[in-house]
Amino acid sequence: MRIIGVCRFSYPGVGGGFKRDHETAADRAALLYAPDRMEDRFRHFEALTLPSLAAQHDDDFTFLIVIGTSLPPLWRDRLHDLTAPVPQVKVVAKEDDAYHQIRALRSAVHQEIAANPVDTVQFRLDDDDAVALGFTARLRQIWTDTAPLRAAHPSLAVDFNMGRIARLSAQGIATRQVVPPFWSCGMAGMFRAGATDALIQYPHHRIHTFMPTLVYPGEEMFLRGVHDDNDSTSDKAPDNRPLFQNLQPLDDDGRRHFRDTFNVDEALVRRIFSAPAGTPGTA
Repeated sequence: MRIIGVCRFSYPGVGGGFKRDHETAADRAALLYAPDRMEDRFRHFEALTLPSLAAQHDDDFTFLIVIGTSLPPLWRDRLHDLTAPVPQVKVVAKEDDAYHQIRALRSAVHQEIAANPVDTVQFRLDDDDAVALGFTARLRQIWTDTAPLRAAHPSLAVDFNMGRIARLSAQGIATRQVVPPFWSCGMAGMFRAGATDALIQYPHHRIHTFMPTLVYPGEEMFLRGVHDDNDSTSDKAPDNRPLFQNLQPLDDDGRRHFRDTFNVDEALVRRIFSAPAGTPGTA
């Protein structure tokens, strides 16, 4: 069995469930590669996503970051430099015009396992999400525990329904806990060797209509970044409150919790978001 995560990093293929759609990949690239937007994406990726992946308790996994071949060298080189110290990360370039968003990510997953088809546990993150440090270890444990179910079903979904939303800034982190149903950043899918489908092709909020789904409550297993550039069609929390509402700054216990649970350090967040554009916060 292999654990494989996938992330689209400003990939300019068409489709993908965004609020702002475009006629062509070129039109989308013009928006996605705008310097202010890219700077914001890199800051969230460096402060949230990458630290949580780099410190996973079970480090036997692969994380695919899908970019477009048109990604300007400035951003491409910066992404490679940031991810080079994390051996689990692979940056995969896909032609902009050749793929719908979902097909590009599915292609990257199948390409990764083509030479050695095995059972897979797949997860997906946006470039402003993070997962708990025990995330991959829990997935491996659940894969073992569900052997009878997996024998009876070609695919199985797992949903961790407790996590946090967090807004990052030069002032630090503001956050609150959420218990949402079927958010993509708290979800995984289990597929048999040779499967032609992949987790990324299923609408995360309706995953339970396609395959048996196990829900694991009571564990904070994800962080979802919220900011002005959120482009999801779902801009409210499950309790129907806007995502930005009632966020609270971290106290000392909260800072320890973020470090111990997600490897997210508020001091690093402040440094990254205070730095001039183009300055890696960990340099």
